[in-house]
Amino acid sequence: MGSRPVWCLLALVGLTACGQLFPRRAAPGGRAATPDGARRLDRSVVPQAYTLDLQVDPNGATYAGTARIKVQIAGERQAVRLHAHGLTIEAASAEQGGQTWPATVDAGPDGGLTLRFDHALASGEAVLRFQFHRALLRTPGGVWRHQLGEHWYAFTRFQPDRARQAFPCFDQPEFKTPFEVSITAPQGHVVVANAPRATSEPDGQGRVKHRFKATRPLPTYLVGFAVGPFDVVASDGEAEVPLRIITAKGRRPLAAYALERSEELLGWMTDWFGRPYPFQKLDLLAIPDASVGAVENAGLITARETLLLLDGATADPQARLWAQLVLAHELAHAWMGNLVTPGWWNDLWLNEAFATWLAAKAVDAVDSELEADLEAVGRIHWVMAIDSREGAPPVRRPLPDGTGVERAFDRITYSKGAAVLRMAEAWLGEEALQKGVQAWLERFAYGNANTADLFAALDAAAERPVGSTLQAFLDQPGVPLVRAELKCPAGQAPFVHLERGRYQATGGDENDDAPWSVPVCLRAGRGKATERTCALLDGPSRDVTLAGACPDWIHPNADQAGYYRWTLPQPALVELVRDHRKRLTPAERIGLVGQLEAQLEAGLLPVDVYVTALTAIASDEHRIVVEHLVAALARLARVAVDPPQAPAYAALVRRLLTPHLTRLTETDDPDAPVDATLLRPRLEDALIWLGDDEGLTARAEALADRFLADPEAVEPEELVRALPVAARTGDVARWEALVGALGKEPDPVTRAALVTALGAFEDPVLLGRSLGLILDGTLMPDEYRAVTRAIAKPAARAAAWRWLELHYAALEERLGANATASLVTLAAGFCDQARKDEVARFFADRQGAPSVARDVDLVLQSVDRCARLSAALRPPLSAWLTAQGAP
Repeated sequence: MGSRPVWCLLALVGLTACGQLFPRRAAPGGRAATPDGARRLDRSVVPQAYTLDLQVDPNGATYAGTARIKVQIAGERQAVRLHAHGLTIEAASAEQGGQTWPATVDAGPDGGLTLRFDHALASGEAVLRFQFHRALLRTPGGVWRHQLGEHWYAFTRFQPDRARQAFPCFDQPEFKTPFEVSITAPQGHVVVANAPRATSEPDGQGRVKHRFKATRPLPTYLVGFAVGPFDVVASDGEAEVPLRIITAKGRRPLAAYALERSEELLGWMTDWFGRPYPFQKLDLLAIPDASVGAVENAGLITARETLLLLDGATADPQARLWAQLVLAHELAHAWMGNLVTPGWWNDLWLNEAFATWLAAKAVDAVDSELEADLEAVGRIHWVMAIDSREGAPPVRRPLPDGTGVERAFDRITYSKGAAVLRMAEAWLGEEALQKGVQAWLERFAYGNANTADLFAALDAAAERPVGSTLQAFLDQPGVPLVRAELKCPAGQAPFVHLERGRYQATGGDENDDAPWSVPVCLRAGRGKATERTCALLDGPSRDVTLAGACPDWIHPNADQAGYYRWTLPQPALVELVRDHRKRLTPAERIGLVGQLEAQLEAGLLPVDVYVTALTAIASDEHRIVVEHLVAALARLARVAVDPPQAPAYAALVRRLLTPHLTRLTETDDPDAPVDATLLRPRLEDALIWLGDDEGLTARAEALADRFLADPEAVEPEELVRALPVAARTGDVARWEALVGALGKEPDPVTRAALVTALGAFEDPVLLGRSLGLILDGTLMPDEYRAVTRAIAKPAARAAAWRWLELHYAALEERLGANATASLVTLAAGFCDQARKDEVARFFADRQGAPSVARDVDLVLQSVDRCARLSAALRPPLSAWLTAQGAP
């Protein structure tokens, strides 16, 4: 996290800083008590309803408003704790029993706020009133403004605890209430909020007051609004609720695809949950400068422009896939998170894991050719690699207070949680899982619920102890390791002997302390027939009997649905890959690459066997299998290829991948299969960056030159690949041409390609100038990630690190609250011990909050893990490449 706004010191007797006009009440001993906003509020004062009346002009530097909060008080109280962060509170009071009691305002760190009264408030209902104003922020979070061309816009992002930056509130997810919102804005501006607009009344002074209907009960983090000269595109289809896309002025033509996809995805979600969309309307708001991909505000989903604004007829299938996945994820939140909300952030997985898992199912159902569900299989290997790190957090992590909540929105929560749900569905069956979720939603609709509540519903639906099995996967970190060995004793039924352990990467000691009960499903093949057998591995070992004669082969994780690593004896593994791979399901073949890589890293598989297995897998033509092969080749290049062997390795890459590109040779056929158009760019990138393919490099540079000469001459989707290639060895003239194109306000896809290209320069001076565009405002804060992700060569990454060391403080200030986490990740690409020590020294005094310290520790672990793996793999891979002969 970046630096937080800090409350100013008491400047004059009778005045608090930052414009709060009431003196603090002295505590015993003469010192004012300081409310800590990170400490959880109790339920002695519970909000019942909010009424907000705001004046927002995006062209101005500040906004103002009043807040009225109806509360229920338990017992007499002279103090009320709640939240407000960075607000100038001009007046605060409480109304009760026909009396108005002025409050003394006491502000503390992290948005803590206490109202103190000379008269004790009685048990029962009361109304808290506030008058306040604050600056419109310039970085995403709270209420911020953004300029696009000549127009200014105001947006909000309150998740997880930033509503306190916008208005006084009880900023915790357990407090769900209706919100009535009015916003006064300049005439001609469009104003959107969570609920439909009820009335609009001009005030005679060039402004209009927009009153919105009361919402259904919401936590503060799901409140949202926006003001600006937006374009509005409404659905004319048959969506069950009013559905619109809200875009910046002039971008209306790009909204049709997201509108069409949202209707279909919403219909699928409604069917799956077995109940209607739970809110009054649905707007999807495209934000040019978003700190996160999307936010699920009830009735007002916000998302980056690149996810909502694309031409469905010409968009790259990969862009279409991710746009739909994000849309489906946020739509799923309408039920999982919005309709039923966890009472605290330790149960965040109920929101994010469910939305991630359901998004893949939904996209697979409405656009099956994109194979979204199989894409999700591939991501399980990726999250297992994170989960097997020392110090990895559990899915459900202890969060006694608000410290570190932001860090809970991580890949473990989203992707491991989703993988556990995928395993649960394969184990229980779709119908039982769906039935349990629907019963849970019915019971807790518009309220709060936790993991134990869901497990009770699933236990009842499945008629087995689901919760006790899944809880171990959610409440502890790590990945189970299942060793499987086929046994076919004479005169007896064949069986598979299973042993349970804990997966550890290179350098770790395997640990028998593995308290998982693992749902294991095996696939066995005999001739053309296969069978699936499941068992619960609830102890250190178990034998699973198979029906029929001894099978030819077994796969220890049917459909790659279980959340565990697996091993076979090496001869059986080699035989499975070499002779029986075509008998496996697509999901099993996709997972095979990741399983082999995990065994290589754990020292369970020699390098020569691993590379030989990749060579065999390279004959598989399934798109996602080939994509995982490409990713494995890229990781091996980064970790294990010595510079003298780079030409030999490039030749290996060309030998394995060129046949796939040849069979997918681009034609003018507009009906080319989607898997071809998805795979082709991956292959071209790999052959350029890993295989040093001169012809593809020259073609990419020619496309870039055509674009710079005539921006209309090249499709934006082609630029995503071509511009970084052209930038890689580009000179000052090319750098200036790319920056000049950026200043012409390109469409979102073209802008993303330009930003990525600026990070691809290998010249350290030009790369430094690219990074400097973040500081001078040419690039938006969120584009920092795109620039740094494009850095490919170790020398360029080292140059970028030196630049970061010099400009760290300025970057923190420019990037805002999430800055430190973003900056730390730049070091994750290093792969040697010396760099690890350098990074550790730099961040020793710059870690700030405990959550940031954890980010630093995870990055250092990643560098150390890469360095250890590199030391183990470089010599044998070099020997293998030498044995293959010169390229």
